[in-house]
Amino acid sequence: MTTGSSSWTSPLCSGLPPYLKTIQSSYAVNGYDQVFYAFTLLAKPKTVLEFGVLGGFSLISMAAALLDSREGGNITGFDLCESYPFKHCTFDKVKENITACGMDGVCSFYYLDVFKFEPYPI
Repeated sequence: MTTGSSSWTSPLCSGLPPYLKTIQSSYAVNGYDQVFYAFTLLAKPKTVLEFGVLGGFSLISMAAALLDSREGGNITGFDLCESYPFKHCTFDKVKENITACGMDGVCSFYYLDVFKFEPYPI
């Protein structure tokens, strides 16, 4: 599978941004960026929601596939960031990672506690 304009290459895809490798994630060790990218590229979803993004590794991997598919679509991530008492990334750092990978146009990120979320009435 060859897509995108990145000079970085991998066995499954070439559309992942090189900056992605600088984002700390346990997923990086096992090449899950390629898995997230490939599944998203194959599924061609119009909307993706991710709850709990840490540094944005999987969020950005899926955003890259949405861009490369040229089918449209967007991804929105939600996280507690600094409010999470365990391992977390700052809100500003996640936004910085999204921008550094060139995913601003397809990727949105918000602070949200899903256990306190009140949906709009239907």
